[in-house]
Amino acid sequence: MEKQHDSLMAANPTLTFAASFKLFCEQNVECNPFTAGCHAFLIYDQTEESWCRLIILYILYALYADTSLERNPFLTFFLEFVTDNAQRGDVLEKRFVNCILDGSITLVDKVTPKQLCDNAGESLSAATDRPRLVELERSVARLMNDPWKEKDNDNTSQVINLLHEACTRTLTIPEQQMVQKALASPLAQIVMDTCELEPKQLPELLNNNHLMALKVVQAFVKQANGKEYLQALATVPVSSNCIEVMHLLTLGGYVDDDFFLHIYISNIIRSAEMMPEGPRKDTHVRMVARFIQSLLDKKIIQIADYMIEIQSFCVGHFRFKGVADLYRLASAEAQRIGIEPIESSR
Repeated sequence: MEKQHDSLMAANPTLTFAASFKLFCEQNVECNPFTAGCHAFLIYDQTEESWCRLIILYILYALYADTSLERNPFLTFFLEFVTDNAQRGDVLEKRFVNCILDGSITLVDKVTPKQLCDNAGESLSAATDRPRLVELERSVARLMNDPWKEKDNDNTSQVINLLHEACTRTLTIPEQQMVQKALASPLAQIVMDTCELEPKQLPELLNNNHLMALKVVQAFVKQANGKEYLQALATVPVSSNCIEVMHLLTLGGYVDDDFFLHIYISNIIRSAEMMPEGPRKDTHVRMVARFIQSLLDKKIIQIADYMIEIQSFCVGHFRFKGVADLYRLASAEAQRIGIEPIESSR
């Protein structure tokens, strides 16, 4: 081990990382890669110089650069720098490890440790994509034969498959319960990060599986691109299930975009007007009236902003329960602000 320590000390911060690795290999030619790597690994925690610690990290990567990262025996060590509660490494070292994990580490081959230390690693990746981390953690679980970690990964994969299947069929009650349970657990974010469900698929999932639809839609709209999923619900043909879910989302504070709400309300009113007469239309009209009335009662929307749409809707469907009350409210507000109310033709 002393020989390996001396070989690392022979490096200096002005040698490029590639040159430092070449020097390390030349001075450890009699050792197999794993043994040489273990000695470097053991020296890491004893080393105070930041530049030397970066070289050790590079060596542990470069010893297995010809194979996939998943087969690097020091992958577990690298992941200790980037887990949610990671306490290993400073900011520069964490950025350096992120480069190893996302595959951009080759960009530092011709860079010196001194250069990285001088600019605090600003040119390095700040973080590795969450899906990539999940993939690497699964690899570690398989290598370590960790049954508990494997169980989580198996459940995650199954839930992701069910989410995609839910876009084409109605899931069984146990399947829906499994999805809901996962979305209420610590696995939820991993599922969201890796399921790759497109916004255009969400309306079909909602219509096929209305019992779990609210929990699923809530999970998606909380993501960074949540507005894309809301937009998908606002621009497709409206169903009663969709109105019910959007109603609960809005009351729950998941929808706070006035422009989006205006588009959605206009869309559901237009869909009611275009439906052929029959029981399905009756149900739809009542749900539209209840949705609008509820948002007005909760002061989520102002009737003055929707006056024309609401009055036109009420006049065309006055015979339906709930619409008359909405019409009276709209007419009273119209008179209060000096707008001539549209007369009903009942």
